[in-house]
Amino acid sequence: QQLFREVEEFERHGNIVKLVVRLVGPTVVHIETEKVEGKRNGGRDMIEEAGSGVVIQLKNSHYVLTNWHVVKGAELSNITINLHDGRELHPSGPVLNDPDTDIAMVPVNATNLDAARIGD
Repeated sequence: QQLFREVEEFERHGNIVKLVVRLVGPTVVHIETEKVEGKRNGGRDMIEEAGSGVVIQLKNSHYVLTNWHVVKGAELSNITINLHDGRELHPSGPVLNDPDTDIAMVPVNATNLDAARIGD
């Protein structure tokens, strides 16, 4: 009897997780960047970086909220944002950042973007 109740509870929690994934999943993005970094001997290396982010909407503008270290030092044209529906975007303007908290907001401009709900 106890095991049966625990299994039912586990299944309820599993259904909540599935619902959250369905709701939030379309707002999650994959970010790829290429950066040129200098070496000590004067040469330059092309560095590839990858990370994740989430689309948010502030007022009427969309941004991808991600880690600063993922996009730091990359030219805007070398930042590729892969949406859940297969589209690829590049930033539509300068990246806003807070290095102390390793947070960046990458402005994006596209139709039919799913934005995560954020709290206040």
